[in-house]
Amino acid sequence: MKFIFLDIDGVLNSRQFIQNLEQTKSPLFEDCNQWIDPNLVNKLNKLIEETGAEVVMSSSWRLDHTKEQLEKLLSVYGFNHQIYSYTPDDWYCERGGEIKSWLKEYVINNKLDGFVILDDLNNMGDLISHLVQTDEEYGLQDCDVEKAINILNGDINVNFNRPTI
Repeated sequence: MKFIFLDIDGVLNSRQFIQNLEQTKSPLFEDCNQWIDPNLVNKLNKLIEETGAEVVMSSSWRLDHTKEQLEKLLSVYGFNHQIYSYTPDDWYCERGGEIKSWLKEYVINNKLDGFVILDDLNNMGDLISHLVQTDEEYGLQDCDVEKAINILNGDINVNFNRPTI
């Protein structure tokens, strides 16, 4: 299987999107749980559809929402897939460490065909070669989607079968 480790802030929303909500006095601005840009969700949908990858939520939003709540919320903005899993919550690890823990548990019993990390931060440790770092100013862009597709389809020189864990 292939996986997308998904952050939300800076990936499915952007500084520009949030500023636009504020400037237009959108009621959505008052609820940060509504800061999801449908245009960026469509880009994520394209990535999933072109690669067959499953989504593992690595965003801190996973701490405040159940999987079902987050799926329902994202579906309002056009997400038409399911969330496969959440990374573990480990206050002693940076995001890369949480992803590494999830991968380590998964590959014990399953085949890993590839993974990519979509995040605006770069605290991924030795998983950095799997990171597509988005710009928080703009969120997920077409060039990020293309890079992620290449990583997931093995079009770069990365060993997907056994990541360094």
